Amino acid sequence: MLASLPPRTESRRLRFLEVGAGIGTMVERLLEGSVLGQDGYLALESEGAHRERAAQRLQACAEAHGDSWARLGDDRWRVEGPGLRVEVEWRNVSLFEAALSLPPIDVVLAHAFLDLVDLDRALPRLLGWLRPGGLFYFTLNFDGLTAFLPEIDADLDAAVVREYHASMDARRDGEHPSGDSRTGRRLLAELRRHGSTLLAAGSSDWIVLPHDGAYPGDEAFVLHTLLDMVESSVRRSEAIDSRRLSEWVEARRRQVEAGDLIFLAHQIDVVGRAPG
Repeated sequence: MLASLPPRTESRRLRFLEVGAGIGTMVERLLEGSVLGQDGYLALESEGAHRERAAQRLQACAEAHGDSWARLGDDRWRVEGPGLRVEVEWRNVSLFEAALSLPPIDVVLAHAFLDLVDLDRALPRLLGWLRPGGLFYFTLNFDGLTAFLPEIDADLDAAVVREYHASMDARRDGEHPSGDSRTGRRLLAELRRHGSTLLAAGSSDWIVLPHDGAYPGDEAFVLHTLLDMVESSVRRSEAIDSRRLSEWVEARRRQVEAGDLIFLAHQIDVVGRAPG
């Protein structure tokens, strides 16, 4: 992605767009990696409560690196430093807002987002906002593999994962699909079908491993949260006996507490250029 950024000139800065901006962690990564310069950054996020959290995090990130921070309004902020002047515009809006109008975009980003929305609706909008030949970087797109180790019961393990994936395929946003369990591989084909050029693709798997009977950072919390999500998703399907599911989840929770559970999820990142 970095090697393929469009060239900057004295008279033309880059305009970045991020969809599903969450609490602003992607713009933090780009600042910390010295990716941004004299650029504009437009962030779209449908959850209104995230805006102020993002502002606070971005201010803390700027100050930690000796850069200055200015609030130009509730939803406009500026970070400045040596060779750096980034203006961030935050919009609390859905990607699918019918009236959403954006200026031409040089780079569009979507992190852990496209596997939660309808690709058939999302890709035409995202690619349509890019300048001809503009760059896209779509990361952490789930692609059909979840594994909990060590094995408890091979048949039950497989059934839980199968129903968990089926719940992703059944999700709806009104009358539209809301992502699916094989978004990663679908994305590779759909981007080409829309006339895009794929520059690179690779896995961005989650692998959570205990070390000496414990998990670093907040990884134990992440595992418990994942188990909550799996349990609630599978329970709704009623395909697995409720008692057996509860026993499976409790056994996995004990593995977390003992520092024994290993978790894997397969995901795909892709970078490429829009048609033109």
